[in-house]
Amino acid sequence: PCVGGLTYNGYFLDVPEEIGIGAEADEFFLEKCESWTI
Repeated sequence: PCVGGLTYNGYFLDVPEEIGIGAEADEFFLEKCESWTI
């Protein structure tokens, strides 16, 4: 799960002015996870 970054607003994409897509990992969610395989 990501926080922030690219958002969809109707027919438009809102892109933040940060480097990349501006999304960050949700630290609270990740603390609950022991491991993930992608």
